[in-house]
Amino acid sequence: MLQRFHRMALLVRLALNPAGLFDRINRLPWYRQVQGDWTGTLPLADGNRLLDCGCATGILSRELARTGPVVGMDRSPAMLRKAGRSGDGPTVHYVRADATGLPFADQVFDGVVAASLINLVDSPVGVLAEMARVTRPGGWVSVLVPDEAMTDRRVEALAISLGLRGFSRAALQSWHRQAPKMAGAALCDDFKQAGLRDPVVCSYLSGMVLSVTGRVDIAPA
Repeated sequence: MLQRFHRMALLVRLALNPAGLFDRINRLPWYRQVQGDWTGTLPLADGNRLLDCGCATGILSRELARTGPVVGMDRSPAMLRKAGRSGDGPTVHYVRADATGLPFADQVFDGVVAASLINLVDSPVGVLAEMARVTRPGGWVSVLVPDEAMTDRRVEALAISLGLRGFSRAALQSWHRQAPKMAGAALCDDFKQAGLRDPVVCSYLSGMVLSVTGRVDIAPA
């Protein structure tokens, strides 16, 4: 009964203040751990220019800005307003746009990340192709999504093992129940169709979240 109350409260917050809710979820220790494990696998280098597609309130953008300039992109004005109030300085710049038509020239970024975005779009291949277009040859694109292996039983077991309670537990359960999930093999096929080579799958959160990272081909001399 208590968990049902927390889930209902979460849904009310989503309706009334989606930016505030997403900002709080993105600060939860288990989600921060997932993103930290993911970014730890990326070929980040000092001075790289990165694009964070679907940046929400900019928490990941600010983390990535420790290595170089970041453009945080989202289509929600409310998300971007909250991101912009964080006082990030000149290393993070926010842009309102849609991932299906990125407002950037070809080959301007060293890398592109997208957390919990590619599983929500109508055409993953089309969005991945846009990400590849704005990435320099030899650069990389990486996405993070819930894995189809995320089940009721595994979510409950993880919540118990981590000692999750209240809002934190409700957020994990709601993500499981509401977010579309993807399979690593299918997502790798999408990467290849979008022109991204050598996709690599990594798993997090006891196998319930996955990332795929692929490279943009270097044009022959």
